[in-house]
Amino acid sequence: MVPIVLDQDIRALDTWCCTVAGVEAQALMELASQGLTRALVHELPESQDRFTVLIAAGPGNNGGDGLCVARQLHELRPELTILVCDVASGGGVSELRSRAHNLLPAAVSMITVEDLTPDLQIDVVVDAIMGIGGNEDLRDPIPNVLAALAQYQARVIALDVPTGLNCATGVAHAQTLHADVTLTISAEKVGFWLCDGPSVTGRIVVVPVGVPDAEKTIAVTLERLTQSDLPMLLPARPRRYSKFDAGRVVVIGGTLSMPGAPSMTAHAALRSGAGLVHLVTPRVHPLTPREIIVHEVPCDVDGAIAACAYDQIESLVERATVVAIGPGLGSNDMTLRMLARVVDSIPDGVPVIIDADGLRLVPMLASLRSTIVLTPHRGEFARMVGSEVHSLGTNPIAIAREWCSRHVPILHLKDTPSVTSSGSRAVITVNGSSRMATAGSGDILTGIIAGIIAQGVAPFEGTALAAFVHAEAGSRAAGPLDQPIIATDMLAVLPEILAHSPSG
Repeated sequence: MVPIVLDQDIRALDTWCCTVAGVEAQALMELASQGLTRALVHELPESQDRFTVLIAAGPGNNGGDGLCVARQLHELRPELTILVCDVASGGGVSELRSRAHNLLPAAVSMITVEDLTPDLQIDVVVDAIMGIGGNEDLRDPIPNVLAALAQYQARVIALDVPTGLNCATGVAHAQTLHADVTLTISAEKVGFWLCDGPSVTGRIVVVPVGVPDAEKTIAVTLERLTQSDLPMLLPARPRRYSKFDAGRVVVIGGTLSMPGAPSMTAHAALRSGAGLVHLVTPRVHPLTPREIIVHEVPCDVDGAIAACAYDQIESLVERATVVAIGPGLGSNDMTLRMLARVVDSIPDGVPVIIDADGLRLVPMLASLRSTIVLTPHRGEFARMVGSEVHSLGTNPIAIAREWCSRHVPILHLKDTPSVTSSGSRAVITVNGSSRMATAGSGDILTGIIAGIIAQGVAPFEGTALAAFVHAEAGSRAAGPLDQPIIATDMLAVLPEILAHSPSG
């Protein structure tokens, strides 16, 4: 997993490097800049007759990093034309920045903001104006400087944080340069994935601070998954493996008018690797795969699962490895109360995923336990907690962590980004496509969560992993042209994504 940090974590890391590791602040800047310079060189063409790099250096330590990079870049690539634009705003500069300025070689040309004229030929702009201490509240003349830099239509590389991006909230100033690449020190910042962050950071490259074991001191509580995590989290399948070893999923949902939702959930659980999948519903959708074991139960006058089906459902969940409740369930009060009794009867060790209409039964449960996974979108979450959507705030990570800090279940809040949290830990889902915003997408996710957990993955890790797999399936189904998809398109690509899991 890739760690994601808050700005205070990076400040604490700097303090550790200076006080515990004994690295002086100037030496720490030099070490970090060496890593930034090496990463920057990888972003430049190996050779070109004429190539100009403009480094915009602000008054603080981020500007000092930029000045160190200018000197080190000249040493590595003396054939480049390197310009440094002094963006000190006429105010005081940090001591480290001043020292870095004094070390600049004569071959690196200093220019002023007034020199940023249209006739300059610039190939790469390096944004080193403001770092983690900056935010969206930019003061003059910084917005004008950013506008002047944007006129060159050059490749933009940000050092640590794009200027004008709040690395805690993801809110960016309107003039913030949209970086092609952000070379960030030590770890990704949480604001890179919130609000405006994804649109202004571009591709993110993490650069170690340069002090051995320094990054290990960061207390990581927020992460994101990558494709390489799949074989780490999904268990291997030994040669002597049976369908019973792969787990038994029981899906409960649907009404006479909505049989498709639970059918998709059951299908996704099967496609995700579950050994056996049972579907409990009042009407079976005709496209339900024949490999799914269906149980038609009585319905009420409004087409919802009848309360008299309790005994039949309870006998099925007694043998379940995982239970998924909610897709297409409807809002019938008697149905919800009956299923709340079912959930209360399930042993603590059996994970229960509650989604969609099933979230209506949460207030009816006798207790919430750590093996319950709730998967609301923002509107369902607001209804669940008795709040208005607009009052939840704009940060889904903060919303999920704050709620989980007061409650036991695992929460997967479907938002941008989606967040899986247990309170002390959180994993965000940042892959995927906006084409996944289509009917049935959430039903597919519920089935993937159930199918992965059924194979022995712990509920928290299984939910986070399923969210990543679901998003990856959406991206692959949409293809490079980001074409429109329907939810079941994701089912076809699940096997190739999950094939990266090791086999025994």
